[in-house]
Amino acid sequence: MKRVSLASVLLLLGGVLLAVALPMSWSTVVFADHTPSITLTGLDYAGYDIVTTLLLALLLCFAALVVAPRRRWGSVLGVTAALLAALWGVLVVLAAANPSDNGNPITGVNTVTVGIGAWVVLAGAVVALFGSLVSFRDRRAAAIRLGAASGV
Repeated sequence: MKRVSLASVLLLLGGVLLAVALPMSWSTVVFADHTPSITLTGLDYAGYDIVTTLLLALLLCFAALVVAPRRRWGSVLGVTAALLAALWGVLVVLAAANPSDNGNPITGVNTVTVGIGAWVVLAGAVVALFGSLVSFRDRRAAAIRLGAASGV
């Protein structure tokens, strides 16, 4: 029975967190004129935000599958996907802190609160980034274990 590597578990967890964060609250806008506040989920943002988040989640899940057999290109794919996800996570938090209406700034805003969903996207990206870095350690440890025994 094969052992599952920590790197593949962390990459998979990062991808799942990105996907799970979409229906969660990304930001809450409170208006100064006592208009009811608006809560925006990840699904309320522009279509490219939804597609990008889902594609990165799928890419991280795929990277988790190819990192498991400890292929060199799998580790490189994992790092690339995790770096893209980390950049995307930062952009999501910044966009949630500064929501807009079709590219135009929303007027009359009193406060904007970044929701849990945006933080979950960032956390998923950080977990995936950590997992991608662990994949290199796993490869090195496997190479040492599989190396020829030295005879004395």
